[in-house]
Amino acid sequence: MAAVEHAIDIRAEAILKGLSELQALLQEPITQNALDLDNNAKTAHQHNILNRTHRSLTQYLKLEGDLFYIGLLGHFSTGKSSTINSVLETWGSEFERPTDLNPTDDTISLITRPANEQYLLGVIREGTVPIRSKPIDNQLLDNIVLVDTPGTGDPALVEEIARDFLPICDVILFFFSAASPLDKDDMPLLEELHKRLPFVPIYFVVTRADELRRNMLAPASDDNIDTNKRTRFFDDVLGRLNKLLKPKLYTEEQFILIDNRYRYNIDEIREFMRSRCDPTNTRAKLAMHSHKLGYFARIAKDLRGFFETFLDHKLVELNRIVHTAEQNRVRYNENVRISNNNLTKTWIDQLSTVNLEGERVSNGLTDPESLPTALEWFEPIKKRRQEIAADNLDDARLTARHISETLKLRISGSISEQIHEYEMASLEDLVASAENAAAPISLKLPQMDISATMPLISSRMLTRWANFRETKASTLRDAAAKLRKIMEDASALIQAGSPFVECEKIVLAAQNSLAGDLTRFFGSAELYRAGVFTHTTKESIGALGLGKELDALEVELDETDRAKFTSDATNSLFPGFSETTSSARTHMLAMEKKLRPLVVKINELKVPSPNNNYTLLDSLVATESHLLVQDLFRELRDDVGLFLGTLETKLSSIAVDRRRAYKLEIADARRRRRLLYGGTLLAGVLLGVCTYFGYTHSVDIPQNDFHAVVWNIVAQLIWAPIAFLTAKAIDKFPKRSATIRSEHQALLRSELESAAQRETSTHEFVAISIPVLIKRLEGVYQTVIDYDPDSWSTAATERLSALRDLHSEFIEIRREYAELVESVTDKISSYFSDATKNVQLLNSVADKIKAQAIEPSFKLLGDTRESLNRIRQQVHEVEFG
Repeated sequence: MAAVEHAIDIRAEAILKGLSELQALLQEPITQNALDLDNNAKTAHQHNILNRTHRSLTQYLKLEGDLFYIGLLGHFSTGKSSTINSVLETWGSEFERPTDLNPTDDTISLITRPANEQYLLGVIREGTVPIRSKPIDNQLLDNIVLVDTPGTGDPALVEEIARDFLPICDVILFFFSAASPLDKDDMPLLEELHKRLPFVPIYFVVTRADELRRNMLAPASDDNIDTNKRTRFFDDVLGRLNKLLKPKLYTEEQFILIDNRYRYNIDEIREFMRSRCDPTNTRAKLAMHSHKLGYFARIAKDLRGFFETFLDHKLVELNRIVHTAEQNRVRYNENVRISNNNLTKTWIDQLSTVNLEGERVSNGLTDPESLPTALEWFEPIKKRRQEIAADNLDDARLTARHISETLKLRISGSISEQIHEYEMASLEDLVASAENAAAPISLKLPQMDISATMPLISSRMLTRWANFRETKASTLRDAAAKLRKIMEDASALIQAGSPFVECEKIVLAAQNSLAGDLTRFFGSAELYRAGVFTHTTKESIGALGLGKELDALEVELDETDRAKFTSDATNSLFPGFSETTSSARTHMLAMEKKLRPLVVKINELKVPSPNNNYTLLDSLVATESHLLVQDLFRELRDDVGLFLGTLETKLSSIAVDRRRAYKLEIADARRRRRLLYGGTLLAGVLLGVCTYFGYTHSVDIPQNDFHAVVWNIVAQLIWAPIAFLTAKAIDKFPKRSATIRSEHQALLRSELESAAQRETSTHEFVAISIPVLIKRLEGVYQTVIDYDPDSWSTAATERLSALRDLHSEFIEIRREYAELVESVTDKISSYFSDATKNVQLLNSVADKIKAQAIEPSFKLLGDTRESLNRIRQQVHEVEFG
């Protein structure tokens, strides 16, 4: 039991500690200002309840005795008062509770023994339902307090009863009549109890049990209760009750069926009260004190919830004000951001404009092409010379090929004619000179008229010469015109002050835009201040004790502040702008003074036209052609002479070889002829001898030497002519010798012609070889092309020298101007190129404006909200065990 009491004391002290902490938090100045206890009746009332609860709990800890509170609920005519009279046996006594159908008692009656009155819990709340003590000296009430509540169907009254007193009850007995079980007046009260007091056990007392009797004439008793009626009754009541009070589930065990008229089950109620309120029962005592402490804890939590909610409302209002200020502050920051973004975009556009302007001037300030030291080095002239050289090469190739081929044909033809003449003479004397050595072949130099082949220098060469001189003149004029145009463009740019005038306009526009953005910054700051320092806002904040501090911060930005902010921002974003523009103007005037005379000089420079009369070339063409012909003839003659000498030797060798072969074949033919005639003669002799012997044998002729000789001679004279004639008839030598001569003549002619043709075709006449002729012709053509009969090239060279001097002076001025343009555009571009740096500078200015016009009041509001929120959080964190 001592452990139980110690646990109860610990919990009570924890609740009391929480109440003390809550009281201390409410005493802080910021909380006092927020609660406004002097003027706010609601907060003052709750604060009074807090103090009274603190005192009551302190008193509870000091009280002795263990009192159990039994709450009796039910609307009128449900039998509460009758049951009290029955249980306490006060029927007919001065303590009898009135039982009228329309009772007038609208108080909560605390019924206990007189000795217990000093231990009754102090009244913490006083609402519309008063609480009064009703002492009755009854042994049952030694440790029991019956809490008799007024019967009512008023929802507000029901709520107040359930909220203010029933929570201290250890058990609640809910009364309803069996005649009208759980009617429409019972259900709201049950719902309120179920919602507000889920921790207090509820039992149901069903009065008028006589309605469930089996015999209506007999008194109510266990034997006379109709079981079927009882079952149907409880089925209906439990069905509706459990459906209404989900999820809690009630059974028949939570019901006591009584009847006051017949005193049915009154003892059972007494026994129920004694068992539930036995101070010797540790569990009952612990439950009883738990309910009491739970009651204090719930009141403490309600108070904490009220003050927490009240502070929440204050915080909501303060948050609304701070939120509005924050929105205006954010709007200010957003306006700064938007302005900065717009400025950044504008800066990008302005940077692009500056760069484009710089590029425009740079493009307009053309860098003149370098001028060569001689006319020949101009690209158009070099190109034209290359074209002429190509045309000259084509003409030289054509002319060289024609001359070479023509002269070769003439040389070859002359040699062929001489060889033919030699062949004719050689072949006619071939037989006669067969026994003698032949004379060597001798060739004469052919006739070589080079100029008669074709003109060495064509009329196209004259046209090229004229065109080339005109190309030189036009190229020099173009160079002068380009330089003149570049100088005039540069002079126009310098006179117009480009790009400095445009850059100055851009910067001035940017400064005006900056001033406009700063004006919007000031406007946003004023908008914030207008929201914070309104009369309504000041009244709302005044309840927190911040009125005087806000008044001290309500100081407007004056024109001096605005001018200073604008000047500082302009100087930070555009440093050195005035000095840059002033220096640029000075340099521009100096350059314009130096450039003006150059423009005058180049306008006065004129390039003369060359005299392109073709007759000026006649003597040069004739001289060059004559010299070339003479050189070619001399070299060709020597070359042909050497060639003919070599050819003569080769041809003579061929003729000798051919004569030798002819001699051999003729000698063989003669030998064959001699053999033919010798054989024939021998045959004739033999035939003559044979004829003689035949004749001598066939004719009787005297045989003597004389006759033999005579007849032998006769025989020989007969056969010798025959043999000669026969040999002559078959002799082919004349025909054969003619054939041999003809064949060798043909072979000699063929061999000589072939050798001459071969040697002529393979021999390279250096003087008329195509590469040599091309080279010589190109030299002649180049001489013609470069001919300057009227000294125009000298005059053109002088103009080129003057043009180069002007070009050199202009280059220096242009360099100085380009450097100035680059310097100024880089300086102006630097104002817009580093957007991050510019935004930082603007943010710095915006922060200074905010620090002066916005941050002090915002910090005050924020600090106040933080303090109040801290108090509210501490209130929320107060624990009650």
